[in-house]
Amino acid sequence: GDAYTVTVTVTDSDGDADSAVLPLGVNNVSPTVRIDSELADSDGNPDNGNDELLALLIGVVDDPSATDQFTYTWTLTETTQSGQSITTVTDGPTSDRTSNFSFTRNPSSTYQAKLEVADDDSGTGETTAVFLGGTSGDDTITITLGNSVDIDNHGVQYAGIEPGDRILISLGAGNDTVLVDPAVDTPLLLDGGPGDDVIIAGSGDDI
Repeated sequence: GDAYTVTVTVTDSDGDADSAVLPLGVNNVSPTVRIDSELADSDGNPDNGNDELLALLIGVVDDPSATDQFTYTWTLTETTQSGQSITTVTDGPTSDRTSNFSFTRNPSSTYQAKLEVADDDSGTGETTAVFLGGTSGDDTITITLGNSVDIDNHGVQYAGIEPGDRILISLGAGNDTVLVDPAVDTPLLLDGGPGDDVIIAGSGDDI
């Protein structure tokens, strides 16, 4: 934080005055962070239908300072039937309150994203999310509650996935089905895309 000196002077009606000098400390407020998602095009921008196998994760920062600089560190873990792969990307320092991270995805993979944000006053914030993406066909994604959450993504099953702070589902075209167990209370951000979709959400703060 920053340190200041405050001088307080009191004068009465007879003109007598006295002053006191006081130290004042202003503490930094750490940034708060969330992750949004969309399907994306090859330029890393929101999708217009050209590249259904690209995904765009959007980190959004809320911070009361108008002058802070932020450094974003993305860690993406892809889980497949054969194992895991991890990618780390750093963005900044920058005054931007958003950071875009696009990647080519496998429709049947499950992705766990972690975003850590540091401001230039040593404040930090982080958040995590699970990302699932659809295709141009008819997709079915089922999420049930196990030891953590169990996911059936395009017929590929993953057990014990840590959902983090949010579950992100971005579907493409097609008549898709998303079924989330009512016992799953992790907030869900879901974009159904075009098509006649059936969506049953869980008990979280879903959008």
